[in-house]
Amino acid sequence: MLGQCLMAKHLPRPASLWFQKGLDSPNRSEEEYQALRYDLGLALEQQGDLSKHMKSSRKSCAVDLGYRSVDRKLEELQSEW
Repeated sequence: MLGQCLMAKHLPRPASLWFQKGLDSPNRSEEEYQALRYDLGLALEQQGDLSKHMKSSRKSCAVDLGYRSVDRKLEELQSEW
C-alpha cells in the first residue's frame, strides 16, 4: 500500500523500493506477487529505467500473458528500443 500511495504522489523511486520489498517478502500469494511485479514495472517506467521495466514486465508475462495488458505494454517498449 505504501508503494501505491507514493505512486499517487508521483514518487516512483521510493515506491519502487516498497514494491521490491513486497516481492522479497515470503509467503505471499501469486496474485500479490504478480501485482507487485506489475506495479514495480510502472514505477521503473516512470523513473526512465526501461531495461528494468522490461525485465519486470517479462516476469509478469511469464506468469499471465494478459495480466493488465502487460503483453501490449511490453510490445510497445520493445518497439521503442
